[in-house]
Amino acid sequence: MSNSSIIEKKKKLYTWNEGQKWEFIKKKGVPRNIETLLIERLGEVSPEGSPIKSPGKWSGWSRIRHSYPPTGEYAFPKEIFFEVPANNSVTFDFIGKEHNTRIVSEEMFDFLKEHGLEKYEIAKANVINRKGLPIKTKKQYFVLWFYEFDDEFLEFGDMVKVTQESIMGMKPLSYELYPNMQVKHGVNKKIFNLKHLAFNEGFIFTSEIKDLIEKRGFIGPNIYAMDELWKAYVDEKPI
Repeated sequence: MSNSSIIEKKKKLYTWNEGQKWEFIKKKGVPRNIETLLIERLGEVSPEGSPIKSPGKWSGWSRIRHSYPPTGEYAFPKEIFFEVPANNSVTFDFIGKEHNTRIVSEEMFDFLKEHGLEKYEIAKANVINRKGLPIKTKKQYFVLWFYEFDDEFLEFGDMVKVTQESIMGMKPLSYELYPNMQVKHGVNKKIFNLKHLAFNEGFIFTSEIKDLIEKRGFIGPNIYAMDELWKAYVDEKPI
């Protein structure tokens, strides 16, 4: 590899991100985001008698309206249920979820802490099936809930908008991607957690972290270079 290629590789940023492609290629042991639920309490029913599967009040918290970090009724629970559709292939180390949450294995959590991840609340994740029964897993899981973000540490660069085709008459969804995103000069962080819509269910990291994740064999969604992230949303490269 030439010196220029080495420099270019070090500049690249990557994201661990499921994306929103309808024809997602399922990875063994990694349930899709849309197949899973975060549930604060089991057994609650509505007045009509149907089960309530709510993530909890914390999911609607806003730092403008409430304490910071959240406390009281908006505090993140110490334990939370993570519902998955099957009980025979839960082996992942990372899955991104809505409400600025990430589900990680204990090993992945230790790795993220070691490399500077911060500003989150944490709960033990109890993995259950659709019937609310516990699933035995070889790994201990945690739910991380982020209440501060790292957007300010990155230069987003030029924006490319990708739009999915309409499915079953639904309104097409558009996403803003940034193929030339860079870490700002003088910033030493290597892992970033963003609030931006296209990245708020994944992590962004440097090539050094990408190489370590692959070396450790951590299991999760696909890792994309920023200039290749369009593949997680559409079939053809945007112009």
